[in-house]
Amino acid sequence: MKKRNVKPSQLSIGIDLGDRESYVCALDRGTGEIVEEYRVRTAREALLKRFGGLKRARVAIEVGSHSPWISRLLEEQGHEVIVANSYKLRLIYDNDSKSDRVDAQYLARLAATGMDDLLHPIRHRGEKAQAGRALVLARDRAVSARTMLINTSRGLVKSLGGRLPGCHAEGFHKRFLGALPAEPITAARMARRGAAESAWSGARRAEGRSGGRQATGGAPRHGR
Repeated sequence: MKKRNVKPSQLSIGIDLGDRESYVCALDRGTGEIVEEYRVRTAREALLKRFGGLKRARVAIEVGSHSPWISRLLEEQGHEVIVANSYKLRLIYDNDSKSDRVDAQYLARLAATGMDDLLHPIRHRGEKAQAGRALVLARDRAVSARTMLINTSRGLVKSLGGRLPGCHAEGFHKRFLGALPAEPITAARMARRGAAESAWSGARRAEGRSGGRQATGGAPRHGR
């Protein structure tokens, strides 16, 4: 859409954030008319190019993976940023004609009303607080994964008739291999090998019986 001559300070902008691209809708708060729509890469450089030289505007975005850093980036450029809780914003969440363009238009129009309560705004943590939380979350996921692997290892060894000794999780990897019961594992391997050989022998015998029946079903062709 061709951009019209509107004072940037009168702009209300809605951005539907996407992982690779985001859809932007800008409208004139005075007339309610859409003055510009476009797609922009969801990257710092692309957003700075679009919003860095723009005078202060009201910008509404939806909460999501990219909303923390994008809201900080836009605020650093002097814009008023509203992070909408889309889960409570039924106009977007329950919309049958949901699309990037429609969502961006709804965000821009709601931001233009000045009634921020309609957007159920939230406030993200600061960058340092977010980084600290990310570290705690990553450690929690790592510990959970380690616990799952240890419990799985113990269960597999029990299924072979063995039992791993109790120890702290930090030292499990050092004691695991040395504590593996050799005999049950060897027996299990031999059982699997024996089962495979039995299945192969049975198949060969079945082929032999089948071939024998076919041979007795009539005189050999070369005897005719």
